[in-house]
Amino acid sequence: MSQPPFRADHIGSLLRPAHLLELRRKHRFGQISDAQMRQAEDAAIAEAVALQERVGLRLATDGEFRRASYHSFFFAQLGDIVPDWVPTEEQGQAVVPRRGVQPRARINSRLQWKKAIHVEDFRFLKGLVKSATPKITIPGPCALHF
Repeated sequence: MSQPPFRADHIGSLLRPAHLLELRRKHRFGQISDAQMRQAEDAAIAEAVALQERVGLRLATDGEFRRASYHSFFFAQLGDIVPDWVPTEEQGQAVVPRRGVQPRARINSRLQWKKAIHVEDFRFLKGLVKSATPKITIPGPCALHF
């Protein structure tokens, strides 16, 4: 049998390489430029695509390496939405997350389609793949209501 008796699909993000996480930290503090960050992301995505093809996956993702999470960037493009909002409580002068509280979306406006969201990411990914089908993960609307 050449095919398994089940269908498997990759959903969501790949683990970010440690060097990419470190560069993202430096970028956040202005220690590297947008262009340097983009170049590092491009290289990490190319390595991830090559690995996925090498192990025989029929679909290849960019691993969400340009985004903190596959859902937060997408939802933030749909209006005044804070995707990973955590309720806080005042403790003295500091505002800290409440213990044991799961992040959730805070929706401050109607959802709006303003522009294509992942088109450029998909084009870049499509240009890298040789044998696999390029795939971008897009979260479903039900993720917002949690």
